Amino acid sequence: MTADAVTAPVDGVATVLVNVGPIPIQMEDISCALLSQLFNGELVNAYVELLRVRQMKIESSIRRKPHYIFFSSLFYDQLVKKGIYDYAAVRRWTTKEVVLMAHKTFIPVNITDAHWFLAVVVPTARVVEPYDSMGHAQEKMGKRIARWAKKQAAEHGLPKKE
Repeated sequence: MTADAVTAPVDGVATVLVNVGPIPIQMEDISCALLSQLFNGELVNAYVELLRVRQMKIESSIRRKPHYIFFSSLFYDQLVKKGIYDYAAVRRWTTKEVVLMAHKTFIPVNITDAHWFLAVVVPTARVVEPYDSMGHAQEKMGKRIARWAKKQAAEHGLPKKE
C-alpha cells in the first residue's frame, strides 16, 4: 500500500472501511499504518481480534490445541490508570474463564501513545515475557502485569510459586 493509494473522504466525514469483529477501521486508522506513521489502538486491537478469532477456530477443531487468550489494548490502560495499579478495574474482564489456565495470555501495551509492546503471560513458566522491537519495555509494566497474574492465581485457587 502506498501513500497515494490511501486518501481521506472528500467530504471529510470519517467512514468505516471495514469492521474487524466489533472494531471499526476508518481511513484515518489506515493512514496511521503508512511507513512514516505510528500504529494506533484501533489497528492493534483489530489485529488482536483477528488472532482471537483464529484461536477460536483452532479450538473448535477435533484435536486438542493450546488455549490462548487475547486482551485488547484497553486492558493495561484500565489496569493502570494515571500510573496507579487498579486490579478491580479489570477484575470482570476474566470472569468467564480462568486466565492462568491458558497456555498464554497476550496483552498489547501502549507506551506514551508513541510505541507498543506485547506482554505475554506464560503461567506454566510463571513469567511475563515482554516483546518490544525497540527494547524499551519498561520493567514496571511487566511487574504490574505479574502482580495482576498473581492476584488471578489467588482468586482462582491456583497453586502458589514454591
